Parts: sequence; C-alpha cells; structure tokens
Amino acid sequence: MLTEENKKYTRHDLLDAIQKMYPDNYPAQAGCLRAALASVLIHVEVRHPEIFQEIMEFEMRVTTND
Repeated sequence: MLTEENKKYTRHDLLDAIQKMYPDNYPAQAGCLRAALASVLIHVEVRHPEIFQEIMEFEMRVTTND
C-alpha cells in the first residue's frame, strides 16, 4: 500500500485536484493549469535541459502552422 509520502502521482491527480478546487469555474481551472505548467517547465528547464528542449521542440512543432 502506498502512503502519501511515497505515492506515485500521475497527471490525472493534478487535473482532478484542480477540478475539485474550482468546480464549474473553467477560467480559474485554466489559470491554475497554466501556473502548474509554468512551474513544471521551469523545473525541467533547470534540472533537465535536454528533456526541456525535446518537450519544447515537440510543442512548438504541433502548435505552429508552419
């Protein structure tokens, strides 16, 4: 059995927590998700720059119309 101390989180844990925090408030959910994304990207950029570059290259490819 996993305790809170050694729980392995998934992306759904964060999404569910934000939805519970702001039920029926899509703008607040979107703002919270944007802040969480920025936090994750900063962490990855600082600690794993090569992974950060892979993520950014992929995201920039799929979000631009080039």
